[in-house]
Amino acid sequence: MDRFVVEADKRVVGIAMRVPGGFRFFCSDPDFRSLDRKLFRRAKGLVSRVVEFARALRVGPTPRAERVARPVFWPPVDNCRSRP
Repeated sequence: MDRFVVEADKRVVGIAMRVPGGFRFFCSDPDFRSLDRKLFRRAKGLVSRVVEFARALRVGPTPRAERVARPVFWPPVDNCRSRP
């Protein structure tokens, strides 16, 4: 898969696209703007950085399940294109 949606704290925070040299992150949430367009060599590194960033933004303790950022493959990004 060349691109995937990235979630943190049960919300979509951006997408990651495979580019030469790794994966580029494009934020959809203004809180993650400082990570926008950054290049990560591996998808796992990108997800780890998003988890760290979300943890730093969070106020108060939350259950571990909410701290995990993970790729979400539904709906597929290809189906999101506008149709004529």
